[in-house]
Amino acid sequence: DLTADKSFSLSDRVKLQIRIESFNALNHPQFGFPDAGVNDGASFGTITSTASDNRENQGAVRIIF
Repeated sequence: DLTADKSFSLSDRVKLQIRIESFNALNHPQFGFPDAGVNDGASFGTITSTASDNRENQGAVRIIF
């Protein structure tokens, strides 16, 4: 996960915050468990799935008063 934010003072009591967040920023795959069935023959120990958690980015602007 990666986050960058910056706060600006608009007046004595009001601030503006800009924020950018990235989840799974390097987009590494998250593999599922290998096939544990010993009697499955050639498919024993193979990994056939990945998690669907791909890279996700979001941005926000926040006014604090």
